[in-house]
Amino acid sequence: MEYVYHAVPKNLTGNRLIPLNDLKDTHPEIFKAAIAKYDDHPKRKLLPTITIPILNCLWNDVVMLSPVHPHLIYQGWRKVGKSIDQSVQFYQIPIKKLKATPTVIYHYDPDEETGMPINEKNIEILHTEKYRELKELSEETLDWYKKLHQEGKFGAHFHTLPHVMAKGEIDVSDVDIIDWKEPMRIS
Repeated sequence: MEYVYHAVPKNLTGNRLIPLNDLKDTHPEIFKAAIAKYDDHPKRKLLPTITIPILNCLWNDVVMLSPVHPHLIYQGWRKVGKSIDQSVQFYQIPIKKLKATPTVIYHYDPDEETGMPINEKNIEILHTEKYRELKELSEETLDWYKKLHQEGKFGAHFHTLPHVMAKGEIDVSDVDIIDWKEPMRIS
């Protein structure tokens, strides 16, 4: 079975992952805390205003998911010399849960500047029956982690990775929660 992943939000209420913009009115404090993550860089501040081609919605009108098992990210950081003792939990969401949800994959393009409009050539419609998780991190991702680690920074785990973007809520009441320290299970 193939999966996508989403970090378990510390302040999740209920059992659904909801696009950030949908929280503005229903949970303004959660929205305010979550939108603040874009304040860390002037170019990232522009992301909430970016339109996602094909879905024709804004960056924060989707639930962002990762096509990479979290343990690979954990291992990537360790490979570049970062000692990590913290646990980070993720929902392990079967891809079939997205079958009825308009979903695309945004492929990172180093020539596409953060905060600038997304080129439609970097967006692919996700077909759940053809979807496959990434089985390793690219050298580009490892170089990114190494650069951050050398600068004494930790985070931005998904910067160079493809983003799975689901336009709608995702029920996580019946999905497994895994820790990124846990190795991948081969099935």
